[in-house]
This record gives sequence, structure tokens and C-alpha cells, in this order.
Amino acid sequence: MGGVKFDIEGIKELNELLTQLPTKVTKNITKGVNFKAAGLAIKVMEEAAPTGSASVKAKEKIKNNILAKSSEGDSVLVGLSRKVFFGTFLSSGTKDRVTKINGFYKKPKSTGKIIGTDWIPKAHQQAFPQIIDYLNKNYLQLIEDSIQRVMKKLLK
Repeated sequence: MGGVKFDIEGIKELNELLTQLPTKVTKNITKGVNFKAAGLAIKVMEEAAPTGSASVKAKEKIKNNILAKSSEGDSVLVGLSRKVFFGTFLSSGTKDRVTKINGFYKKPKSTGKIIGTDWIPKAHQQAFPQIIDYLNKNYLQLIEDSIQRVMKKLLK
């Protein structure tokens, strides 16, 4: 998926102010804002996640294992924890396994093929407009909160 472009009024002036700060501080500030936006994506993914069996423990359900993780620079990734890696199979699906006997491939057997529902990309696409709207309305407040959080850490 490609990036989403949007424009916020006054962002150029704000970026000029942020560039005057040390690079590490600027990254921490923008990463804090990105984590707030990632929270919206997590909520949308939790709603879209397959529910599974009622016998599955709550800590092993997909919707309880969606997380935001820090990435390169100031970016944040939203996805599934290792505990529920199978959620990607439910999203993208699997194909029938082909077995090999005496060097020849046999006809595929029904080995529990999963037909994907694309719930992960659909949830991300559904979250984009909400995130953009949230950032447009709250960006300056998020920056201010993030600056205060970073400054508290620096002053300790």
C-alpha cells in the first residue's frame, strides 16, 4: 500500500520550529503523535478482527493482540503480535498443499484450505480517513502533548 498524503494548515511553520530542536527530540515528538494516530487503527482492527471460538482464552484472541510497534525513524507500524500469527492466514488465506511421492507431485488434497477475508487491509483502509480526520482536528494538541511528554523525560 502506498502512503496517504494530506495537508494540515500551519504544518510548515510547525516543522520549521521542530527542525530547530535536536533530531532525537524531534523524532520522539513525532513518534508520540504517530502512536496516538496508531491507536485509532488498532481500534478499527479490533472491531474487524475475526472472533474465533468462544473456548479460546481472551489473551489468545486476535482482537486482544493487535499492537503498535515503533519502526525506523519516527514511523509506527500496526499489526498482529506473534501470539496470533495465524490472523494473517485468516486475512490472506492459504492454498491446498501438494504432496510429493516418489519425486512426482500428486493431485492437491483438501488440507484445510483457508479462504482469505482480507480483513487486515480492509481495516487499514477503513482507518485511514478516521486517522486523517483526527490528525487534522487535533494535530497541534497532539504535538503539544508529545512535546510536554518528551520534555518531562529530558528534565528527569
